[in-house]
Amino acid sequence: MEGYKGMHTALAPGPGLDKINKSIVHDIAAAVLRLNAGPGTVRISLYQWVRHTITIATSNAVYGTHNIFREPEIYKAFWDYETNLTVLLLGIFPGLFSPSAQRGRARVRKAFEAYFKAGHQAYGSDLVQSRHAVAVRNGVVLQDIAGLETTMSIGVLANTAPAGFWTVWHVFAHPSLLADLRKELEAIVHTTQTSSADTPQLTHHLDLQRIRTECPLLISTWHEVLRHIGCGTSARLVREDYMLQDRYFLRKNAVVHMPSQVVHSDPTLWQTPKDNNNKTPSAAPVKSFDPRRFLSAKPTPGAFRPFGGGSTLCPGRHLSAMEIQALVAMMVLRYEMRPADGGEWRKPETYLTSFASAIVSPREDPVVDVEMRDGWGGERWTFEVPSRERGVRFEKTGGDDSGP
Repeated sequence: MEGYKGMHTALAPGPGLDKINKSIVHDIAAAVLRLNAGPGTVRISLYQWVRHTITIATSNAVYGTHNIFREPEIYKAFWDYETNLTVLLLGIFPGLFSPSAQRGRARVRKAFEAYFKAGHQAYGSDLVQSRHAVAVRNGVVLQDIAGLETTMSIGVLANTAPAGFWTVWHVFAHPSLLADLRKELEAIVHTTQTSSADTPQLTHHLDLQRIRTECPLLISTWHEVLRHIGCGTSARLVREDYMLQDRYFLRKNAVVHMPSQVVHSDPTLWQTPKDNNNKTPSAAPVKSFDPRRFLSAKPTPGAFRPFGGGSTLCPGRHLSAMEIQALVAMMVLRYEMRPADGGEWRKPETYLTSFASAIVSPREDPVVDVEMRDGWGGERWTFEVPSRERGVRFEKTGGDDSGP
């Protein structure tokens, strides 16, 4: 419990989160600018690109200058481990049924042993330093600290990547939504033009704090994406015998599971009946994707649980939201994107990678062509990152791979 409280403190709005946010936005901006410096078209596998961008940006921010996930072998080992985690934890001949997960876990754990043995957590975020300090105070040995961090890295990395993919996919797959989001975002971008050696130079400034306050459609879209792709399950221990709604008897010490997909797809919570004038989030069918669903009213209390709730509310929710909103804003402003085959956007089938996942992943990886938008090819961008004290401002130039 001490470690859990430390995570909430490290990821709550404040200096620790500000530092992580700045690092993440720096790396995401660099990846977006590198994607296509123009002119011409770049072809990518969208999920692989988003997953790599978010994994590296997040792990750099959390683990610092000695981030183990920068190594391609460790990056691959982690995703082999995460993707096959459920089969591995069954413990039935793991070497036979989940060899890639078993090898992946061992490689990540060994890398974390070297990381902590060298004291590299001192160069990481408050989050990793807090967890390490709690473990040392409680007499946890190095090998077990590495094992705990191997498991914890799933919570840090595994859900934000697919959530980022689905948000980008939905935005570009709905042309009218894309056009409206561009209008919303362009209104908060300040662009200046200077000349260098008789060559015009565009500089775009984006204040990410203004997304929260002046881009309601983007926030509503993000929430609607989470409603569709969230698959987490909250669990609660019954402390006393209890009769629920005079219908369900909950016995003391039993465990009640609350899958988010059940409440996220309940038409009585999300859809306005034709003969009901009460104001609810949307009149659209509950199974449809309505990016404006969250604009009209707040959801019924308890109906929207992508990050869980109560004492187990995900401590990384602020980080995840900022990271994905920043990624989507930059992609929407800078690029055009279309399916590489020239056809319509086809939604990939989904699957649940492991029992630890709170977000479904795409079973297929769409191949897309990415091209620079006219007027948005300037390689100088400045960003204002939300901060408790004041905005943290920095400049990013296309092609710059340096750290923050």
